[in-house]
Amino acid sequence: MSLSAVDQVLKRRSPWQIQRAVVFALMMRELKTRFGGHWTGVFWMFAEPIAELLMFLWMNTAIRGRISRDGYDFIVFLLAGATGFRMFRALWNRLSHAASANRGLFGFKQVKPMDAFVARTALYVVLEIAIFLMTALLLARMGYGPMVPHDILAFMGVLSQFVLFGLALGIIFAVLLDVAPRLDAVTSVLTMPIMILSGVIFRLDQLPPEVIQLLLYNPLLHLVEMSRVAYLPSYRPLQGANILYPSMWTICAVTLALMLYRWRHRQLIAS
Repeated sequence: MSLSAVDQVLKRRSPWQIQRAVVFALMMRELKTRFGGHWTGVFWMFAEPIAELLMFLWMNTAIRGRISRDGYDFIVFLLAGATGFRMFRALWNRLSHAASANRGLFGFKQVKPMDAFVARTALYVVLEIAIFLMTALLLARMGYGPMVPHDILAFMGVLSQFVLFGLALGIIFAVLLDVAPRLDAVTSVLTMPIMILSGVIFRLDQLPPEVIQLLLYNPLLHLVEMSRVAYLPSYRPLQGANILYPSMWTICAVTLALMLYRWRHRQLIAS
């Protein structure tokens, strides 16, 4: 095919078709990088969250000496809270480096930093959902339950907020890291404390009421509690936990992320 024929084909494609092709190509590139072209990458993708759940289960049983409460198994309690947080954490960490990792492709006028953000978001959401389904199926085969959330629509809604919040923070930190690269160490240091303070690993209802009131300023704690409410029919959330408070945080974070992206998107391409 001659160059003129190729140009004619490209001209016939709509902007949406070009955008879709770019995002799909970036997803395939990221998928190859993620797994390294070897089956061990796929194995570790599923083994890592299971090992993480087992480690948290051991930590709880070592401290509290029990693995069940209020009619549900504690490992299912961990799965219900950790699924959304894992999505948030993956998007926050991965998207903050999406622009720098794909900067060599921005020389093509069809590829923009937002394409890299969208591609990584779509890929890691699909991967985390696959990990959740495989983990829930494995736990169900081992006799733990329930496998299916009690209110699946509410559970999906909470997961969507985790995704949007992680996407927004990822874009914000991508812009900030372009200005101050040393901030990269902040995300690594904060991940575990935020996980603990969000109630992913331990139940926080035994803490003094004044401490709980301070922790409720954390929007992720509300999302973790609401995900467990949707998953476990007998779960009793912390008093004061709701879905409206993190929704306001998510809206503000998405707005700030789009404003920063609009302000710095040319620098993200040229840096």
